[in-house]
Amino acid sequence: MRFSVAIAMEAKSTPRERWEYYLETTNQMGRFIKKLRNTDCELQRNPPGWGRAVEKLCNLPIQGRASRLCTILRDIVTELE
Repeated sequence: MRFSVAIAMEAKSTPRERWEYYLETTNQMGRFIKKLRNTDCELQRNPPGWGRAVEKLCNLPIQGRASRLCTILRDIVTELE
């Protein structure tokens, strides 16, 4: 949600390449969530790296720039995949 809000706030000044990067990050997060939903229940409850990912999510800046949020979210998903 914060990522979407940050993107919307910066919409007019965002170059096309950055939009494509944001879209790919959003798609990567969606693929991971779908994959997580389709895995067995034990892995779903405690995927490897989950503790670090939750800590990073809890420390997301409340009003960060979209580029910073994108980097953090992409790192989290990459680590969990």
